[in-house]
Amino acid sequence: RRSLPLATQHLRIVQSHTGDRAGTIGAAVMVIDHALSPAQVNALAGV
Repeated sequence: RRSLPLATQHLRIVQSHTGDRAGTIGAAVMVIDHALSPAQVNALAGV
């Protein structure tokens, strides 16, 4: 019951600076996260 107030105590909600590119940047981050995931790196290394 206390974790939510502690986690959000200093939470700030601000406007994004990415504007119209937010979706493209988000998709790129998802692709990079997948490509560099431990499972993907192991698969490429043949481990």
